Amino acid sequence: MHTIQVYLDESLPVKKLAEVKAAILSMPFVENVVINENDNHDLMVDYDEHHGMPMDILDTISSKGLHPDIISG
Repeated sequence: MHTIQVYLDESLPVKKLAEVKAAILSMPFVENVVINENDNHDLMVDYDEHHGMPMDILDTISSKGLHPDIISG
């Protein structure tokens, strides 16, 4: 299992964060998504090892019109 921390440029309301979380969780190989309750810019994504997965996660978030960046992995 691997984990990346993703930073979102946007500050999102709870409903939009839930949509982003659901989109990520629907991806193959993704096991869990945790939203930082104190800072809605931060997401932790747990996934099984798979080639290119971090970029696929960023692409999924970007497809929602958001601007993500991996800040740790």
